[in-house]
Amino acid sequence: MQNLALIALFTPLASALILGIFLILLIATINTNWKKTLRNWGIVLIAFIIILILLKSLPIFNGFVNRMTELINLVVGKGKIDLGDSLRKSMIEVGSTQFMKTPLFGIGFRCTYILAGFVNMKWAYLHNNFLELLVCGGIIAFLLYYSMYIYIIYWLVKDCKSTKNKDSLFCVTFVICLLFNDLAAVSYEYMITYFLFIILFKYVETIKKSNQDIQKGETNLFNKILEKFKIKFMSTDKYIDYLRHKDIKIGNGCEIYKDVVFGSEPYLIEIGDNVRITNGVKFITHDGGVWTLRNLYQNQNIDLFGKIKIGNNVHIGFDTIIMPGVTIGDNCIIGCGAVVTKSIPSNQIWAGVPARYIKSIDEYYLNHQNDFDYTKNMSSAMKKEYLLDKFK
Repeated sequence: MQNLALIALFTPLASALILGIFLILLIATINTNWKKTLRNWGIVLIAFIIILILLKSLPIFNGFVNRMTELINLVVGKGKIDLGDSLRKSMIEVGSTQFMKTPLFGIGFRCTYILAGFVNMKWAYLHNNFLELLVCGGIIAFLLYYSMYIYIIYWLVKDCKSTKNKDSLFCVTFVICLLFNDLAAVSYEYMITYFLFIILFKYVETIKKSNQDIQKGETNLFNKILEKFKIKFMSTDKYIDYLRHKDIKIGNGCEIYKDVVFGSEPYLIEIGDNVRITNGVKFITHDGGVWTLRNLYQNQNIDLFGKIKIGNNVHIGFDTIIMPGVTIGDNCIIGCGAVVTKSIPSNQIWAGVPARYIKSIDEYYLNHQNDFDYTKNMSSAMKKEYLLDKFK
């Protein structure tokens, strides 16, 4: 009796059980590190293949080995296949033909028996959940049903990436197994399928609530990307109005390039009239160094802020950094790449790291009085011709 039981275990009907054990092993070897998980799966797969080779030599395993061989033959389209697999293949061919005729809404649920005459069966279904849905309910039903899988997998994978949650890794593998099962079974008709959906949806809602900060950060990232896209196509005037809505005080006649960083407290920045701020300029309104002080003096609540004020008729060159508490007076020029750490009086030119006094605005004018080119009213073509002629 024991021998009969052992033989029965390895009949073709038990092949699904052994494949199930294989999938359980895959799930059991999941690791929070994806590379380690793939390595573990590779080991399981190799071990499974070796076991199959060893089992092939034992008579009691003939049923299982033959079943696996027939399934492989069905996939590659060569060799002997089981009668059931032959019928399944025929139904898939018939179902594919029918789907091409009624792709949008299908022929109606539980109506695949209509196709049975083509494979000499009194009653039939397509033995493939993907194709069954496409034939019975069309693309509409297919998308509605599998959108649930997409939703579940999306959130599970997101949780795996952000938290390395092993439970989510387990669920991802389990859902993938369900999808593989749909290749050989019609699962949408089973009540257990929807119980599994309820459990998975409940789990997804749990991880979504536990990751609210991550979701908020991703929403903010999306909004920032959308905001940058909108800014790119704004006119100069609209961009300045946009900045004013961020509570930056901006005077009249200003020109502000779109690659300027106004920091996390833009409302601490005041800009006068006729100011030009070029690309890469950064306004720093808080002192990041308090990070060290918080840890050193065990006071996590401290911060240090400073208002930045720019006077009238000021030019700020590319990639300038303006630190907290700085005031720049009227009629000033700040050289490219300067780091302004202290306030600058009116009518001066500063540059360098840290920024230092270079000369007065009057000296700058007098030094270049004979060098100025009067090209602002020229067209681009005229300007090009003039400059090429001057520097030839």
